[in-house]
Formats: sequence, C-alpha cells, structure tokens
Amino acid sequence: MRSDEKITTAVILAAGKGSRLYPYTKTAAKELLPLNRYPAIYWIVKEAADAGIRKFVVVISPRKIGIKNLLLSYPFNGCTIEFVYQISPRGPAHALLSAEKSIDGNAFAVLYGDDIWIPSASRTKALVDTYEKLGSNIISAKRVKADEPYFGVIEGKKVAPKLSKIGKIVERKPARRRGNWLVTHPGFILSKNIFPLVKSYVKRRKNGEIFFNPILNGLVQKENSFALELTGKGFDIGTWDGYAKASRYFEKVIKT
Repeated sequence: MRSDEKITTAVILAAGKGSRLYPYTKTAAKELLPLNRYPAIYWIVKEAADAGIRKFVVVISPRKIGIKNLLLSYPFNGCTIEFVYQISPRGPAHALLSAEKSIDGNAFAVLYGDDIWIPSASRTKALVDTYEKLGSNIISAKRVKADEPYFGVIEGKKVAPKLSKIGKIVERKPARRRGNWLVTHPGFILSKNIFPLVKSYVKRRKNGEIFFNPILNGLVQKENSFALELTGKGFDIGTWDGYAKASRYFEKVIKT
C-alpha cells in the first residue's frame, strides 16, 4: 500500500566506542576520519539530505562531542541537526532509544555513523522511495556467500527484483557448501513501533550490547516488512581495511 507519508527524519547512530579501530578511537571518533577532505559523517548526512531527509537526530556519547562541533560547522541547507546522548555504551539498538522523543512522523530512517555510501548511489533514497511505495518497514540487505556462519539471515519471499517480503530474521545460520544468504545490513526505514520492542528487549537483557537483528525480527512478526537488496557502492569504515578502501575510492572517484 502506497504511503502518503514522506520520510524526512533520520537517526544517525554514532555513539559506538569504535573498538575495531583501537588505538585511534581512544582519542578520536571514527566518524571524523577524513574522506577526500571531509569527515566520514559529513558524507552520511549529505547522502541522506540529497535523498530528502531534512531533520537529523545524531546519537553520540559524551566523549564524542567533536562530532557535534564539526557537523554544526557545515551548512546543510534546509536541514536541522539535533544531538542526543547514549550514556551507557550498550550497542546500536540501545542507542536508538535516546532518539525516541526527537522523532517526527510515524516512520523514520536509521543510519550508522560508520556505514558510508557514495552520494551517486544513494542507499537512503532507495529506502525512502521503497517505503513510499509500500508503506512498510524497509530493511537494507545484501547477498553473502553461505560458506561461513552469518548473523541476521533473512528468510522470506521475493516479490520483485531486489525486494523480498520478510518472514523472519534468523540470528545465526551455520555454514553450508553452496549458495548464499540474504542478510541484514545497516540502514532501515522503521515505524515507531520499534521502540517498545527495544525497551522490552533491554529490560530482559540487563547486561551487554543490544543489537538490531532480534528486535527487527520481533517487528517483522507484527508488521509487514521488506528487505531491499542494496545496489551501488558502500564501505564499512569501522575497520582499518574498510576505511582504507573507502579512502582510496573517495580520493580517486568523488569530486569535491
């Protein structure tokens, strides 16, 4: 069912400790790593703003105030940027709770601060356009080889090229010799009904980090949800290898 609601709000999760980039992230945020003269998080905001996002809620930790200082120095025309804090480092789904009171509308985008997509291959625009056609939760997905165990495997029915209606999200699948898995990837359009599910999960799990897959599976059981297979080029800059690849690509291809 087509939705009349436009997605204009995005939450950017940027409170993580960046443990995969130690020791660098003991003194600086990974989201501030440079990509062709701009910090990484600049490209996330730009890509989403070009897709029609006008309000950004950026979740940071108190020790990552540099992200706030830097983003406020850039003129993203027509956009507002609000900052909220995750005090305890308990993972991305837990961080989302900090943004609840700042969400406008019934549905919103969720982006990760270390997941970079090049502006000409807008993942956010693809998610937004698909939501506006279907009026349902949209979860980014990608294909991976099944020759190793994988988390967040999507089981469902293909309804269009690159689009599947999700039946369930399996936390972990064992390896198999052939084939591939369709797995969740950072980047979602979610209804506000995600928040009570996160709260319930946090209440049951008193310690440790809270990740999205089991909570997304709970949402899938309650509401129509679709997996959108990503096209274009993206980078996980939360690892040195991913950052190196992104840096080389941006230097060669992206013009500023």
